[in-house]
Amino acid sequence: EILTDFSHYSEWNTFITSIRLIEGTKEQIQNPSGGKSVEDEKVRLEVFIELEGKPESRQIFTPYVMTWEEGKTFSWLGALNLACIPIFLGQHMFEFVPQGDGSSTLFKHTESFKGVLHKPILWSISEKTKVAFERMNTELKKRAEDKYSSKQ
Repeated sequence: EILTDFSHYSEWNTFITSIRLIEGTKEQIQNPSGGKSVEDEKVRLEVFIELEGKPESRQIFTPYVMTWEEGKTFSWLGALNLACIPIFLGQHMFEFVPQGDGSSTLFKHTESFKGVLHKPILWSISEKTKVAFERMNTELKKRAEDKYSSKQ
């Protein structure tokens, strides 16, 4: 629930500092209508990132939600198109996998890229992005542990 509680990102996340719905509703994600998949609902996010953890490095992108299962998985697909040609596509996925007796959880955080210019774009941003995601993962772990320990 920490990852899908967008209104509190700025309290713990120095990389993805804010997410808000700009098309569709959270209800559409949680309960797709008429046998539709989450992807069919065309729910769009506005994601604010600070690659270096500084306001001057802020970037905004608007991906579509691809999967959403509260407490299990959440993913989005962002695209940079030029005249309908996808030059850079990135699918970002967060997954929580209960371990053993359920007292711990494995967090999987992955991203896959494609598009005609994905290799040169990745070459230019990969190290900063990796560092930022590792920082975010550490912050998420701390937030979850703090929240869990306060419930004890």
